Amino acid sequence: MLVICLFTISLAILIKACFTIIVIKDLNENVLYSEKVKGENVTRNYRLDVDEFDLTSPDFALTVQVTTAKTHETAVFHVKSTDHVVENYEVAKL
Repeated sequence: MLVICLFTISLAILIKACFTIIVIKDLNENVLYSEKVKGENVTRNYRLDVDEFDLTSPDFALTVQVTTAKTHETAVFHVKSTDHVVENYEVAKL
């Protein structure tokens, strides 16, 4: 079964009139998506259709690379799926 994976990237670009390149890769370094953006405050929403088994696998990971074209500085972000159970208990004085 396919699961929709949504995430948002918001960038405050400090260098005006400069392109920024966003690259999304899978665990094997395959490029899933790449785009060149321009602007000071850029927000992008991404949607990936991922198999449910892959999403819950401990090996699932995405890498997002953001590179400023003028300075060639790159910031790398790792996206992983985590799954955990939370139990809440309430204590009240009677």
